[in-house]
Formats: sequence, structure tokens, C-alpha cells
Amino acid sequence: MDSRRETVNSGLDYTIVRPAGLTNLNEIDYETTKKDQPFRGTEVSRKSVAAYIYSLFEDPNKDILSLIDQAKEDQ
Repeated sequence: MDSRRETVNSGLDYTIVRPAGLTNLNEIDYETTKKDQPFRGTEVSRKSVAAYIYSLFEDPNKDILSLIDQAKEDQ
């Protein structure tokens, strides 16, 4: 069983961060995708990844709510 599947099946709240190719650019510019959406990115700065992860500490429900909304749409 892969780690993603173990995480999904764990019953815990989670966010999987899978950045595309990392750059050292001094910018914050990123997109997020929801579960089962196609991956769109090609490159993202390390600063952007850090900013996104920090934003989850500031508001842990940020992307959880949108995942719940997505699940409702799928029913």
C-alpha cells in the first residue's frame, strides 16, 4: 500500500502537498488542485510552497472546506 492511500484511508484530516519542479525564484505564485482534479503545474518556487504550508497553519480549514464541498458535488 502506498503512503498516499494509507493517508487517505487513515481517517485523519490531511493535505497532500505535491509541488511540481521547484525553483529558487523570489515569488509567491501557486495554484492548488482538489482531489481527483488533473495536475496542472510545471514549476513552483520554494517560497510559494512555504507560503502555502504556512497558510494552512494560519487557517487549517482552508482547503478542508473545499474538499468537503467537492465531495458533496460528487454525490
